[in-house]
Amino acid sequence: YSLPPVICNLRFPSDKWIRLDVSIPVEPDTLETFNNLKDQISEDILMFVRTVSLPELEEDFGLIYLKTDLTERLQIRSENKLNEIVITSLVVQ
Repeated sequence: YSLPPVICNLRFPSDKWIRLDVSIPVEPDTLETFNNLKDQISEDILMFVRTVSLPELEEDFGLIYLKTDLTERLQIRSENKLNEIVITSLVVQ
């Protein structure tokens, strides 16, 4: 399932904006959990992405670290019922 896109400015440089589209693979037995938490998950992603800087994203493993951090937050929020975030697109402008 896709979440609404996250659009916000980066921590540094603050005049750069990011648009992040993510999806979460949901099994039938975790659909209720997803539906109950999707707004909170979106908010968690937004709050985290606001702490990211452009140099962090440009590093060799920047996207891997971003995905790992977002997935970890998802697992904590869902009490390990949801296990993965898929970054479907990322644009910095």
